[in-house]
Amino acid sequence: MAWTTPRTWVSGEVVTAALLNAQLRDNLNAIADPWAAYTPVWTASTTNPVLGNGTITGKFLQVGHLVLFEIHLTIGSTTTFGSGRYDYTLPSAPNNVNYDPIGRATVRDVSANLTYPRDVVLFNGSRCHLCDQAGVVGAANAPVVLATGDLLNIAGMYEAA
Repeated sequence: MAWTTPRTWVSGEVVTAALLNAQLRDNLNAIADPWAAYTPVWTASTTNPVLGNGTITGKFLQVGHLVLFEIHLTIGSTTTFGSGRYDYTLPSAPNNVNYDPIGRATVRDVSANLTYPRDVVLFNGSRCHLCDQAGVVGAANAPVVLATGDLLNIAGMYEAA
């Protein structure tokens, strides 16, 4: 069920069950709806990576202009990494501007049992990328050279256009 813009009530208006259901119940149900799946696209600024037998999944919930999203990337044995800065598509176009912070990410080096936190910022329309605490945008091999089994998890929120 989709969120609808609440109506403007008029003084003296008779409130009916149908109006309450449409204005309150249905919008509250929209907030509680399950998240929708989407497939993020993983690209790089110089040479694009190839997912191979890795996996990338995404999910999101949009309530009005508020978008909550998650992206999960697992590196496979046939994944190739490309070069340059990695970007990930968002589920809908944002109303924000480039480099606005919209979330957090963790890069998990499974073989070394290490986790690297990163900020997530908007980039060029409907994409995001990772940067470190100093604001330096992550390249394909930062913060770690990715390998089979490594994980990237991104979670964030932004205002939709």
